[in-house]
Amino acid sequence: MKVLLLGAGASKEACYPLASQLMEAVKAEAEGPSRQNDAVSKDWAKWQLFKDQATGATKELLSAQNPEVVLSFLDLCGEMRNVHDAGEASAARGVRDSLLRCLEYFFQVKHIDDSNNRWRRDYLRPVLADLRSGDAVITFNWDTTIERTLYEDGSWARWNPVAGYGFRKELCQGLDNSGVTPHGPLPAGLDVASEIQVLKLHGSVGWYDAGGDRLYFSKDYFLNWFRFSQSGETISLFDPLAPRIGPEHRAVWAYPSFLKRIRGNEMRQVWRLADEALRQAKTVEVWGYSLPESDSAARILLNVLPDRLKREEVTISVHIYGDRPESGKARDRWRN
Repeated sequence: MKVLLLGAGASKEACYPLASQLMEAVKAEAEGPSRQNDAVSKDWAKWQLFKDQATGATKELLSAQNPEVVLSFLDLCGEMRNVHDAGEASAARGVRDSLLRCLEYFFQVKHIDDSNNRWRRDYLRPVLADLRSGDAVITFNWDTTIERTLYEDGSWARWNPVAGYGFRKELCQGLDNSGVTPHGPLPAGLDVASEIQVLKLHGSVGWYDAGGDRLYFSKDYFLNWFRFSQSGETISLFDPLAPRIGPEHRAVWAYPSFLKRIRGNEMRQVWRLADEALRQAKTVEVWGYSLPESDSAARILLNVLPDRLKREEVTISVHIYGDRPESGKARDRWRN
């Protein structure tokens, strides 16, 4: 069994920012000419004003290039629920929500853009082509570059959203003209296993809280933009757990923070399967994942590898992009 373990660097050539570039990329999108005076630009302006008015150590933390530092500070303020403050900590809770909506919007735009720019993922195709049935991709990324490429270069059986994320999703065949009622079950032949599992440890763009410890796939910000097809005809899919009308619910993702939260039955299943995959893999290839100190849960998950390596049960290769100082530090973390 082979496992690919992917971090943000694995999506860089597909025009996704590294962690250190994320805040500037979101800013450019939120302040773009098409965003003037809409909800996203107002959310970003609220965040920018809060940061500009901060002083001292707070300003330094909020101005950090590392989004984990910024959001960790805002998360800590959010934990101060028992403090009767009408000041900075209280304002920070609202600002955090505004900033997260901007992040969510950024990845929605990128997901939609990916559907029209297949060529950007050409560098991934040789890496994914080596995967065989039963192999797995473990990714810390919210983007959909991996599953898109698997589907484009294979078939519904190679990867599909019903069975390809480590948990089963009961999807319907789109909605009727009313936009409210599902057409019916999936077309014949689509209820099949997925050869490759894409295990998204931090969740994904387009995944939302369905309540009851479940998640749903958004039609407008997720399913529609894969352009699934059968016999040359586009297939419209709908998740019955999704709201028929109205806004999406809370996003299901572990955003950059030292206080990461993993919620829901499906996400717990993803982590369990990732653990099983790392215990069974004969080969593990790491691409673009720098093993940050803040990913304590990931470090615990990976603890199974050193002993397996000593017993010569697995071979491990780590690919870190670039020759920057950060790259050297990442290599040292992996060696240690």
